[in-house]
Amino acid sequence: MKSYNKQETIKDHIDITLCTRDRPCELYGLLISIWQQTHKNFSIFILDDGSSTPITNFHFINSIVQRLRHEGHRVHLLRNDRSQGVSKSRQKIAEHALAHGRGELIARIDDDCIIDPFYLEHCLEGISQGYDLMS
Repeated sequence: MKSYNKQETIKDHIDITLCTRDRPCELYGLLISIWQQTHKNFSIFILDDGSSTPITNFHFINSIVQRLRHEGHRVHLLRNDRSQGVSKSRQKIAEHALAHGRGELIARIDDDCIIDPFYLEHCLEGISQGYDLMS
């Protein structure tokens, strides 16, 4: 399998969107699994949907976000002051990614997932083979 680096084209860039509410530990696990991806050309868009404690109040979340940023990834953090529900939150973060993202591809991932290190690479391979959707 081909490994990708930071010099890839915009076509290979993946904007990852995710919403979370009151699950900082699950979010941390997902962010670690995103950090471990073999495909490194991505940005992350996170929407905190009115968590009782904002995700930015957690040191372990801030640490992985700073690590990702240090390695050149764009990480956008947004917050709803009051919960809007998962559907509206997903729509809001998708619109933000479309307006501010770098790539042609968007991956929506649930906050309680741990993804395989080859997940983004496999998705990109499927898209390059002509599939419209990959999971």
